[in-house]
Amino acid sequence: MKKMLSLIALAGLIFTAAPAAHAQYAWMSLQGGGVFPNGDFQDMADNGWGGGVGLGMFVHPMVLLKGSASYYSFGSETLLGKEIDGGYAPFEIGTNLYLGYFGSVRPYATVHGGWYVATGDFDESDFGLGFGAGLDIPIGSPNTSIFIEPSYNIVFRDDDNGFDDDVEFWGLQVGFAFTMLPPNPIQN
Repeated sequence: MKKMLSLIALAGLIFTAAPAAHAQYAWMSLQGGGVFPNGDFQDMADNGWGGGVGLGMFVHPMVLLKGSASYYSFGSETLLGKEIDGGYAPFEIGTNLYLGYFGSVRPYATVHGGWYVATGDFDESDFGLGFGAGLDIPIGSPNTSIFIEPSYNIVFRDDDNGFDDDVEFWGLQVGFAFTMLPPNPIQN
């Protein structure tokens, strides 16, 4: 039993010390793009647009932890003679897992989740998740890039009438990212 506890303690020490051994550096982004309703949500909303800002920290050269605030406005649809209009303002946290380099391009997988605040005729704010993939393409210097990120998003809605109509949509974001690299001790 003592060996098992010692191994667990050692593993915990290694996993908590490993990120500290890597230089952590900050990341900022500004993005915009389209949103495309899916499933039953297509009957209530049309394609729309969105934009937002993100802040993050690389905890490993291949792992970015990030948070973002965005706004998505969906185009209006007429449902039962009434025009429906609205959007969501998601406040999310997530991660990008970079999958290596292909030339200077960095593909990545992403997952995010958070609180989606409803606006307009949408009357609920609920928890949502999203996942996708992207390409990070450097421009100019090593700390500036553009990114292209398609994602699938779902907001878990619990209707007061007992019906569960989750809101599903595809997103396509294009953005500009800036990484604040740590100083290089060799250049000093």
